[in-house]
Order: sequence, then structure tokens, then C-alpha cells
Amino acid sequence: MSWQRTHDWWSALREAEAALDRDGVLPWRAEYEGLFGDRQGLLLALRYRWSLLVEAQLDPELPTHVRARTRRELAARHAALLRLLDHVAEPDDLRSHA
Repeated sequence: MSWQRTHDWWSALREAEAALDRDGVLPWRAEYEGLFGDRQGLLLALRYRWSLLVEAQLDPELPTHVRARTRRELAARHAALLRLLDHVAEPDDLRSHA
């Protein structure tokens, strides 16, 4: 993936999460097709984003109470994303969130 395409991908992903935060539904724009393929691809990208956030911020070396607090804070900042990820288990479930 070229630098420009990578930049566009991450920019669109952040934009999609902001729209999800604002509207509470998985967003879709025509421009996303070239970056994510389809809504399932966007969902997979959002899952990847969440896993990176968790991995980056929940250091296994932190004390348990610090990890728990950090996880709560992370979950609060990304509440709409977690609601979507918790409720969309299968690709067909996307229809109710589109």
C-alpha cells in the first residue's frame, strides 16, 4: 500500500468512527468502497483499529487496577465503536446497522 493510500485509509477510518460516534450507525460513503471494499471491510478495519488501541494502551506489565481503569477509559472514549462491534457478529448483521 502506498503512503498516500495508507494515509487515505486511516483518514477515512477515523472519519467513519467520528460519524459512528455522532450518528450511532455504521456509516457508508461511496469513497469508502475503494478503501474498504464494502461495509464488511469497513467493519473489519474498525475491529482492527480497536485491537490496535487496546494493544497500544493496555500494557500487560501495568498493575491490574491500572489496566482496568485504562480499559474503562478507552471503552468510554470509543463507546459507539464498541456497541457496534458487540452487536455485529456476522456480515448479515450489518444490514441492521447500515
